[in-house]
Amino acid sequence: ARGQAGDGHADKVIVALPSVSCVMTAFNYERYVGGAIRSVLAQDYPDDLLEVVVVDDGSSDGTAAAVREVQAAAPDRVVLIRQDNAGLGAATQTALDRARGELVAICDADDEWLPGKVMAQAEILASRPEVTLVYGDMRVIDEHGSLLDQSFFARQRITPLRGHVLDQLVAVNFTSNSTLMLRAAHVRPIPVDCPYADYWLVLHAAAAGELEVIDRPLSNYRLHGANMGFGATDERLLAELKRELTFRRLALTGELADSVGTDALARATLELKLNADSIGTRAGVPLHELLPVPDEDRALARAELVGALAAPQAEERVRLCARAALLDPLGVDARAAVGWWRPGIGRWRLGGANGELDRAEPGPVNHGHRITVGWAQELVAVPELLSIYCERVESVDDTLVIVAAAAELSTVATQLRDALTSVGVDPDDCPDLAVVPATADLSTLRPHAALTCGPELGLFPGVPSRV
Repeated sequence: ARGQAGDGHADKVIVALPSVSCVMTAFNYERYVGGAIRSVLAQDYPDDLLEVVVVDDGSSDGTAAAVREVQAAAPDRVVLIRQDNAGLGAATQTALDRARGELVAICDADDEWLPGKVMAQAEILASRPEVTLVYGDMRVIDEHGSLLDQSFFARQRITPLRGHVLDQLVAVNFTSNSTLMLRAAHVRPIPVDCPYADYWLVLHAAAAGELEVIDRPLSNYRLHGANMGFGATDERLLAELKRELTFRRLALTGELADSVGTDALARATLELKLNADSIGTRAGVPLHELLPVPDEDRALARAELVGALAAPQAEERVRLCARAALLDPLGVDARAAVGWWRPGIGRWRLGGANGELDRAEPGPVNHGHRITVGWAQELVAVPELLSIYCERVESVDDTLVIVAAAAELSTVATQLRDALTSVGVDPDDCPDLAVVPATADLSTLRPHAALTCGPELGLFPGVPSRV
């Protein structure tokens, strides 16, 4: 509401404060949970507008008793819910289901809010409707509460961003969990198998509007041996990286992907596969264990690849192909799916000694004899691709070069003949198809033919990065 200042100065904006629910999950945090709740109750915010919802997720220690001790002094402001252990995502969802505030804030059960946090964030969200989430820095403390670092951002070399930053958040989560405050209206249900409840909430809030950052610590982050991520041992860090892969695949194959830019989606698809390969090599873990794919996801991936063929625009095709590669990282080669997406200034490719991503300008196109390159594993898995290729090629001189592992050429040739037959194409009366080993140097064909990727011909979504 606006009211005229009595001294004749300009109107002063008076904003009604929104109600706030702090959601907190605890698993065997008897030692810290009481202090975490007290730090919330001590905020300079109206008591009737700030509640704490604590979910004890099957603790075997005195966590519930510690919560009840604080609850006894503020029974109308502290809610305790006990449940069998279901994991962080399910516990957070339980707390969100009970939360009554217009705004939702997170405080880990081993962290503490600093004075003035709630008021500073609530005033921003109350006065700026375009902002959907506010976060800030954290101080780092040890298990005894002694200060280790004044800035979590500086310690972790994080650059916090504000504004419309969904594409940047897809690449890396630069927000800090125990400082998050967002509008309840933008909360989306957390999947049961989601390993990062806070990241899920952040991404969906970013898809709905702008993020704002307060450039000072709002919370104390407690560093101790049981932390899930920051400060973890090598073994726990590997487990964390596995969860990271699971989360990105889960988030980017849902409705959120519709809000992510095509360039960011393509890059995320490539990076997920690169990271999975790297982690698998370091840990000696096969990819199917890092990224288990249920049968229904394989079927969806196949449907997305087929749907990409009917898409009229290259951008829509690459988005469908990216979704297919995320749904089924084992069956769809990410480099073939999105590696040659051209967002106006080039394409993504794998380059450098460590396989990092960089930009590459597309080479000149020769419009003579056309050679299209595809991946054997995708053509065998989705024979409809072969059928549509045969329907769309413009010349009998066109050739489809099919890349396969050198040791599997004969097997792949037989599989491709069967695939052609299954979609009603005579293997002996169709455009030229050539199966070549993945080690072949296809660049030698440049003087004689145009090496094309799917979007140019409306067919296959990619070519090997070495071409």
